[in-house]
Amino acid sequence: MDFHTPNTPIVISIEREKQYLTLTVRNQGIPLPNEEIFASMVSHREGEKQQPHMGLGLYIVKLVAEFHRGSTIAINHEDGTVEVGFSLRI
Repeated sequence: MDFHTPNTPIVISIEREKQYLTLTVRNQGIPLPNEEIFASMVSHREGEKQQPHMGLGLYIVKLVAEFHRGSTIAINHEDGTVEVGFSLRI
């Protein structure tokens, strides 16, 4: 919610491919940075109005995914949407 463009859809999807389930969230928003967004203590919030932020959410997603033999996903699409998610082995 913090990074999407207001009044645009947020699409949550779950897909199964062979032995994996993949959950993604895709929305219109600012492009993802080129650096590792799933690292610990990474936060790209701008502006003085923002509350202090630890940057642990996506890091925890990465830890859970890797514990379950999965992986994380972060994509900037050509249509201006961004997609973040994870795959888990089932």
